[in-house]
Amino acid sequence: MKDRNMPSQAFEDGELVFLGDSYTKGNCSVNYVDLVKNKLSGRNIKVTNAGINGEHSFGALARLESLIAAKPKFLTIFIGVNDVLLDYFPSIKKMASVGGRLPKTMDISLAGFSENVSKMVQMARKVEGLRILLVSIPVLGDSLDNKVNEKVEEYNEVLHDLALQHELNYLDIFSIQERVLGEKKIKPVFSVDKDIFNHVYSAMFSRHVLRRSWDSISLANGMLFSIDGLHLNTRAADIIADYVMEFMYGKERRRNG
Repeated sequence: MKDRNMPSQAFEDGELVFLGDSYTKGNCSVNYVDLVKNKLSGRNIKVTNAGINGEHSFGALARLESLIAAKPKFLTIFIGVNDVLLDYFPSIKKMASVGGRLPKTMDISLAGFSENVSKMVQMARKVEGLRILLVSIPVLGDSLDNKVNEKVEEYNEVLHDLALQHELNYLDIFSIQERVLGEKKIKPVFSVDKDIFNHVYSAMFSRHVLRRSWDSISLANGMLFSIDGLHLNTRAADIIADYVMEFMYGKERRRNG
C-alpha cells in the first residue's frame, strides 16, 4: 500500500521516533532500534527510542504529543502486547492494578485499544510530512496453538484496518511469523499463560547476571522468534529493523510475508 507521505528522495537528516513498549525499549530482548541505528550509521538521523517497559496504548497516547512536537520525519508505533495481556489474563490485570500502573478508569479492552491507537494516528497525521509505520503485535509463545494469539489477532485487525483507512505503512510481523511457524515444527518449552512474566524474569537473569546471549536463551527455550515467549530474538528483531529501513528509503509496500 502506498504511503501518502512517500518521500521523493532518501532522507539524510531528521528524526526517527520509535514509540512502544519493552519490544522497543530493548533491554529485555535484542534491541531492534539499535539495529536500525547501526544501519543508519553515517547519516545525520536522530533516533529517539521512546519505548517503556510495560507500556500500554493509554500510556503511549499520553506521551505522543511531546514526542512529535519537534516535527520528526518518521514515526514507528509498535504497541499493544501489554493491552492484550491485561485484557486476556485477569491475574495480570489485577497485579498491574495493585501496582498502581493501571488506574481503574482505563478501559483495557479491544475497544479501548482501538480508540487509543486511532487517536495516536489522527494526532500524528497533523504533523506535516510525518511518515507513520504501524507494527503488528508478534505471535506470542512461538506457537499458533496458544489461545492468547486469538486475542492478538483481534488487536492486530485494529492496526491493519487503521493502516488501510489512513494509507499508512504496516508491518504485519504476526503473519510473517505465522507462515514460518506453520512450516517449521518447533516445540517451545513453555506456553504463554498467566505466569509468563516468570519466564521473562528468568530470561533477564540469564542475560544480565549469567551473561548468556539472548539467542542462546531463546534456543534453550525452544523458541524460533522470541526469547521468553514475548520478547524478540535476533531473527525477529532483524525483520523489524530491515523493514524500517525499507520504510524510510523507498520500498512502498505493506509487508505480510
